[in-house]
Amino acid sequence: MKALKWLDKYFEIIYLVLALAAIVVIMTTQIICRKFFDVSLAWTEECCRHLFIGMGIWGIALTIRENSAIKFDLIVDFLPSKGKAIFGLVANLIMLSFFSCLLVPSYNVYLSMKATSATVMPYNMDLVYGFLALGFFMVIVRSFQMCVINSKKILSKRNGEQEVEKQ
Repeated sequence: MKALKWLDKYFEIIYLVLALAAIVVIMTTQIICRKFFDVSLAWTEECCRHLFIGMGIWGIALTIRENSAIKFDLIVDFLPSKGKAIFGLVANLIMLSFFSCLLVPSYNVYLSMKATSATVMPYNMDLVYGFLALGFFMVIVRSFQMCVINSKKILSKRNGEQEVEKQ
C-alpha cells in the first residue's frame, strides 16, 4: 500500500525528470559532436521531439494531480472554501469529459500507426502514439481523482454545517 501511495504521488514526476534529463544529455551530445567533431547525429532531434511530446501530456496529468491546472484563480480566490471546491469539481468534470472524448481517437491512431516507422529512430510510431493514449488515460484518472477529492470537500462542508446547526 505504501508503494502505491508513493507511485500515485510521483508517477508523472519520474517520467518528467527522466525525460528532461535524457533531452539534456542527448542535446548536449549533439552539440559536442557538432562543435568538436563536425559530426551531426541524425536521431537526436526526433528522439527529443518524442520525449517532449510525452512531457507535454504527462505534464497535464501532473498539473491536474497537483491542482495547478489553468483556471480562473482571480475569481476563485474570492470564493469561500465551498465555492472553491464546487468550482474545482466543475473544472475537473470539464477536463474529464474533454480528455475522455480524446481517449478513443488517440487509441485508434495508436492502432493505425503499428506499421509506420519513425523517420530515423528504430521503433514504430505506435510507441509514441500509445504513450500519448496512456497519457490521456492518466489525465482522465487524475481528473477523476480530483473530482472525488472535491466532492468529498463539498460533502464534508455540508455535513459540518449541518452539525453546527444541530448544536
